Amino acid sequence: MYVILFLITSFFQIHEFHVSQCEIQYRPDQAHVAVVMHLFIDDLELALNEAGYDSIYLCTEKEREDANLLIEQYVKNHFQMKADDSSIPFQMIGKEVSEDLMAIWCYIEAVKVAPFQEVNIENKVLLEIFEDQKNIVSFEYVGQKKKHFLFDRRESKQKIQF
Repeated sequence: MYVILFLITSFFQIHEFHVSQCEIQYRPDQAHVAVVMHLFIDDLELALNEAGYDSIYLCTEKEREDANLLIEQYVKNHFQMKADDSSIPFQMIGKEVSEDLMAIWCYIEAVKVAPFQEVNIENKVLLEIFEDQKNIVSFEYVGQKKKHFLFDRRESKQKIQF
């Protein structure tokens, strides 16, 4: 009995930290930007609920048919990039649940992105939900050293120069 109770509370335990991870890779030879974003499912569902959508049930059999569209809209509203002052239009190409079933990996891309000298990133993902939210971004301009950044409520925009 106690073992079952422990397993149930452990499985549904709310994580105590609020962080997202984002890997961005730009391949100038292919004019392609690939973004992989790691978000906790419960945090993302809360954000979508706050935006007026309920009964999302991400990564379950009961997931809403329009869940991918809702995620894409949320990400587009909270994550933007500008290359040399030109917006980079992203499209979500899919998602998958993490191995621990607590998070999702969102796959986002932009095509036909000409080489650039600087990029401005705005990452407000989940900042409207949690005061302590941190968003870690790793940016790789292929052929150059990878750069890492931390976004939070105080600093949701950063500029990277190459």
